[in-house]
Amino acid sequence: LSACIVCRSPFTTKNIAETSGLSCMCPEDMYGIDGPHLEGGQCMPCPEAMECAFGSDVRFMLVPSTSATKLVGEFPRVAAGYMTLIDEALKVYKCLDESACPGGRPATCGEHRDITQIACAGCLDGFYLDSSARCVLCPPGTSAFPLILVCIASVVCVAAAAFCVNRGSQMRSQAWFIMMTMAGLLFMNMQALSVFEKLSITWFEPVRSVLKIVSVLSFDLQIL
Repeated sequence: LSACIVCRSPFTTKNIAETSGLSCMCPEDMYGIDGPHLEGGQCMPCPEAMECAFGSDVRFMLVPSTSATKLVGEFPRVAAGYMTLIDEALKVYKCLDESACPGGRPATCGEHRDITQIACAGCLDGFYLDSSARCVLCPPGTSAFPLILVCIASVVCVAAAAFCVNRGSQMRSQAWFIMMTMAGLLFMNMQALSVFEKLSITWFEPVRSVLKIVSVLSFDLQIL
């Protein structure tokens, strides 16, 4: 008869009287690193907001569920309402919208969510976040042109009103001064608006296009 295997603590076996060293695995609420038991592997406590079943090992985390490889097994899984990035599979982020983070494998997000963003905060390109916090397809032909046209028309109307109020010959110079001042204020405000384009926020259309256009005024020539 074969002798029962003795596992290094905290490794253990799922069943009693196991005879193979391959049966030594990390217990529940722990996960394995640095290889299996026979190769000097170690067991670490399961990270907060993750679930580690018996035998969990980081070697199996990034193996696709459809993979044909034999390297399959249990791995630390993210709890619902949390997510991890693909290159930081054990660093857990809490999602503000729990429905955006179903949990499970690393870099798992809700439908049409961007898995490269922390906490699945943004939508994929071509989608926007609606009032119910779902990523839905952008309507065809969405353009920032109407918004830009309204901004230009507003400036022209204000300038025309200032000119009419000061149309007297003795006030012409003052009217031009007011118009130049307003133009300068508009330029500075649009420069300030371009700062928002640099923030790590997924802007929806047409705001995204407007911010890209005004970024030219901050001398960001990458848009050209």
